[in-house]
Amino acid sequence: QLSGAPVICAYSTDLMYALGFSELEAMYGSLTIVCFGGVTCVAATAMLDSLPRGSLLLGSAGGCFAASLVETAAFRGDLPPQAALAGAVVFVVAAAAGLAPLVTVLAIEYFEQTDIEIAAVLNLMLANAFGLCVLYGFAYFLEYLGDDCFLPSTAAMALFGAFVLGCVPEPLGHSKDEVHAQARAVLARCPARCCGGGGDADDDGAKSGDDSDATPLSTVGSLAALAAA
Repeated sequence: QLSGAPVICAYSTDLMYALGFSELEAMYGSLTIVCFGGVTCVAATAMLDSLPRGSLLLGSAGGCFAASLVETAAFRGDLPPQAALAGAVVFVVAAAAGLAPLVTVLAIEYFEQTDIEIAAVLNLMLANAFGLCVLYGFAYFLEYLGDDCFLPSTAAMALFGAFVLGCVPEPLGHSKDEVHAQARAVLARCPARCCGGGGDADDDGAKSGDDSDATPLSTVGSLAALAAA
């Protein structure tokens, strides 16, 4: 939701009109953006079974990062308005290729069968609720940040890329047990009071986050924290 793509989909006509496009050109531009996004969704569905999730997430976040820079430059007048349209297309294509479909796919691949429904529904509910806040909050970004209104998306995608590189387990080609082991290794690198990880036992003698005897409930909770993040 912080990628900027939902904002583009919701406000593309108004944004392009503000950049100097005629009303008709802005409407056709929005239609172009939606068409590219739809085609990419279909193509991404075919790619999900063969491409590593980390690569899809990084490529998707990288595309949104680059698009947000293009949008900022166009709003500042450093690039022509046509660049803003191209950046908007990149936004929706990048998001549709990875971030959007993997929200549900990763919940299926990370959790056990008994927890998939809860994880997927909770993930989607939180994402949609947060998305509404972002869409309504974008008006304040425009008011207070002006031409730099897409810079929060730039920062969010940079942080997300670092998060994917350091914290996201790769489920493709791995069993659920192997994915859970990856998650425990990630949590073991966290400070003792962050996500329940750390190498030191607490006052009650609890074992560290990388212990192979961690209970299934703690594993599910840890994965839920990763998915939510």
